[in-house]
Amino acid sequence: MHESHECNHDAFMIGREFAHIHPHPDSGSMHVILDEHGAIEAKEKGWGEDHYLVSQGQFRHGLIMVFSPRDESELETVKKLILRSYKFAIEVPT
Repeated sequence: MHESHECNHDAFMIGREFAHIHPHPDSGSMHVILDEHGAIEAKEKGWGEDHYLVSQGQFRHGLIMVFSPRDESELETVKKLILRSYKFAIEVPT
């Protein structure tokens, strides 16, 4: 996210990065930061899991590893998770 945008600093991993993909030759999985409810939903529905840093207590809850989509339906789900991560990033705390 560009420096000129107001944002929710809790929605970033490093700098202003709220999501990134692991491209070929890696698995195509990705890391995203979601709000607490979004992260819980993603894990409960089997779309992803906590990043290992969250599991080790080194990063706050919400950072998840989203599994690589296997078909068009799963790709649509991943797109929605990215959008939800983006909306969390642009949500300015009051």
